[in-house]
Order: sequence, then structure tokens, then C-alpha cells
Amino acid sequence: MKRSLPEKLVQMKKKNFHLSHLDGFEFQEADQDTFDSWFNTEKGDHSKFLYSFAQDGTGGLFCLWNESRSNDFQNANVVYLSSEGDFGVLAANFDDFLSVLAGGLNLYDLIFYGNVTPYQDLINDEDELLEAKTNHQKLVKWIQTEFQIRPEMDGPKILQRGKHLLAPFKKWVVSRMGNY
Repeated sequence: MKRSLPEKLVQMKKKNFHLSHLDGFEFQEADQDTFDSWFNTEKGDHSKFLYSFAQDGTGGLFCLWNESRSNDFQNANVVYLSSEGDFGVLAANFDDFLSVLAGGLNLYDLIFYGNVTPYQDLINDEDELLEAKTNHQKLVKWIQTEFQIRPEMDGPKILQRGKHLLAPFKKWVVSRMGNY
């Protein structure tokens, strides 16, 4: 299935930044079996609406969601499906997502609790923290240089812009949940 993805996402995946300091963030697509497991379905068509582009350290999925089923994910919302069955809307579009990613916030805390927790607050080991800061600085510089997107430390501001999307996304998720 040929999809129209945001060019910024395509470039990010090619660059393959080491972002484990951000909740274990890793660019990795999920397959249909992963979606079926999450939705508790068999042979669902979830991938027509969702494009999973990354996972976190717990197995949660970062996805582009396009309710229209058009394969055009250029302006799709960025949503999160946790490994525990929770879900939320992270950003109204990929540019907003990049801004939050560059901001270096703990994404799970932001999505589900509205907390602004910098990744530095979650790393106790000095060597690991130094490596994380170096990797994050590379990410921020690249996002600013390539896309002219500034880091957003006020994550709730980004969430507020996408807040109106949560109700339709919730309705969509609940309508697709299987019971086999």
C-alpha cells in the first residue's frame, strides 16, 4: 500500500537519530499483527487508518492517524497507542510532534498527565545523561536547520491545539475494538 507520508518524517527516518533518552523512542514501524493485537481483532484493516512510525521502550506506538482512509498522511494527527491499552492524541500534525520531540519532554507523561517532564530529570547516570544531551542537541540543531522548527517546552500548549481531536479519535478506537 503506497502512502503519502510527511516528507519530514521520511527525512527523520533516514537520519536515524539515537533517541532512546526520549522514553526509548525508536523509529520502527508496526505490522498488521501488532495492530490486531492492540485492537484485539483478527485481520483488521487498522493500517488503512494508522501508520505506525515509532515505538517507545514499553512497546507503545507513535502513529499518524487519518480517519479518511485516503493513504494521504501528509497532515495526519500524531497519536499514541500505549502498550497497556491507553491511547491519546499527541499533536495535530507532524510539525507539532517534531516541536515537542525537540523540546525533550517525556512523551508519556505529557500525553496522559499533561506533565512537562524534561528527559534530563529521568536520567540518573552521568555518562548516560551526557550521551543523551549530546544526542538531543544534534536532534534539535537538525530540526531547526532543516525544518525551521523550534523546540516546544510548553507541551500542554501543543496538546491543547490537538485537544479537539481526542473525542473523534476515542470514538474511532472504541468502534474498532474487537472481542474475540
